[in-house]
Amino acid sequence: MPAIDRTAELTRNVAAACREQAAGVDQMNRAMTQVELVTQRNASAAEELSATVEEITASAESLRDLVAYFRVEGARAEHGPANGARGAAKALGWASRPPARAAS
Repeated sequence: MPAIDRTAELTRNVAAACREQAAGVDQMNRAMTQVELVTQRNASAAEELSATVEEITASAESLRDLVAYFRVEGARAEHGPANGARGAAKALGWASRPPARAAS
């Protein structure tokens, strides 16, 4: 009967290994589902960010066009909208940022 006992023991070991392997596969499936969800969220966030960038770009262009309408006394052409905020700040006599506001 030792052969039968040995066969039974091996069968139990194989069954235990199969259960462990099934648990491992299940755990991997759950992990991959989470990765997929995170990937979908990232893709959605990237699309929203892209749309926001487009909106901000349009707003910035509109604001630039509005600001370009105004002329500052003593400003030269090179300080116009083509030179951006630094040129405008220089034309207004600001160093690199607008003057500090007085404390309330």
